[in-house]
Amino acid sequence: MGQNDSDMKASFAKVIAKSWNDPAFKERLMSDPKAVLAESGVSVPEGVDVNVYESTKQKWALVIPPAPASGELSDEALGGAAGGINVYCCCC
Repeated sequence: MGQNDSDMKASFAKVIAKSWNDPAFKERLMSDPKAVLAESGVSVPEGVDVNVYESTKQKWALVIPPAPASGELSDEALGGAAGGINVYCCCC
C-alpha cells in the first residue's frame, strides 16, 4: 500500500530535518537519495529518478511539479503555490 499525501509530506519533513542536523546523513542523501529515502520509510517506485538539491542564500532550487490533470489547481494546491506550505514533494 502506498503512502498518502500527508504521510509522504511528514516523511520528507523528517528527512529534511535530519539532513540539517546530521552532515553524514545529508551527504548520503545527496549521493544516494533513493536508498536513504527507503531507509527513512519513503517508498520510491521502481523507475522513478530522485534528485536532491540544496538551497542556500546564494543558490535557490525551484521545483516545478507536474500540472494537475484537469488543468485547474485545487484549493490545497493553490494554497501551496501561494506559499501555504514550506515543503512540496512533486511525487506526492
